[in-house]
Amino acid sequence: MMHTCIYCKGPITLRGKGDHIIPAALGEFLCATHFRLICAACNNKIGQAEQQLLQCGPEALERLGAPVVGRRGRYKRPSKFVGAGGAPPPLTVEETPLGPHSVDLIDPQNVTPVEELTILDEKEHWHRLRLHPQMKAEALRQRVRQMKLKEIRQCSIFAPADHYDGYLRLIKEAWPESEHLPLQQVPAATRQIEANTTFTVTDNYFRAIAKIAFHYYLAFSRCAFGHESEFAGIRDFIIHGGDWRQFFVIANHFGICIPKGNSHPHHSHYVAYDESGDKVRAFVWLFVKDSPGTVPYEVEWPRRRSVLVLHKPYQAHEYRYEDVIDHKQVAGRVHEKTILAFPGQLFLTIL
Repeated sequence: MMHTCIYCKGPITLRGKGDHIIPAALGEFLCATHFRLICAACNNKIGQAEQQLLQCGPEALERLGAPVVGRRGRYKRPSKFVGAGGAPPPLTVEETPLGPHSVDLIDPQNVTPVEELTILDEKEHWHRLRLHPQMKAEALRQRVRQMKLKEIRQCSIFAPADHYDGYLRLIKEAWPESEHLPLQQVPAATRQIEANTTFTVTDNYFRAIAKIAFHYYLAFSRCAFGHESEFAGIRDFIIHGGDWRQFFVIANHFGICIPKGNSHPHHSHYVAYDESGDKVRAFVWLFVKDSPGTVPYEVEWPRRRSVLVLHKPYQAHEYRYEDVIDHKQVAGRVHEKTILAFPGQLFLTIL
């Protein structure tokens, strides 16, 4: 039997699993329902937007601490974040007496200091420039010229002891008139740091969130298939991008209460929808845990008016990371959840 893709209207055959509602890079889950009315080309196009979700947002860091098992049980922890879709990777900076210092957060419990030069300009603003042992003096000067600084008041080197002297010679070669003020060396040790992480994303990030919400709704709704004209706006945004504010309600507009002991102690993903009003309201919260982590999102789009809603208005599932006996190639299992609404308070309580 032939069907058509809800995005490009091209023919598709319902073979294989279809689209993973939660991206497969976040884990394979037993009992997961897949959305199948999408062709491979459109699925790949949306997958390119999902790279920003995996590389640039808070979820990028949270997935490092979760027991993710990817396709066919092969999950490789990223060696570094490189950014995606026109957005840079998360930037984590520690404030030090010598200025801000970047660190790599590949393991949430362990940071890797970045070898870099920090520069203080005439406006008391700090600039950071990554160093590497093979860098030449002319290349360093060129990088600094590109910053278009009027004045360099101070520079600080952050590097391990075996590279520090080499970088010092590099700076002296680049700026022979510079003066070196030696400071007391900080011994190598394991210590806690206070740092701030900045996340920069574009509409690609929100396209990926909207896809999870929309495909989840279509996979479980008995009132729509996705081709309907009411969904033209959300379809166009998911496949082409645009102004995400058309569909996203302000972050933290709702909360999810999870009874103690009911959820996995590490991480879960929650997806839900409500179509009791004139709009479908879908909720996506990835990597939910006890301590603050990622942001919950609410996505809205017009509900199909021509169909009477006969089934219960609220639907929700938890994608829970957990050990599954005899299934070493999955990250966990999907659990259907019961939702109660409390107007004026936390919108959802998931039991």
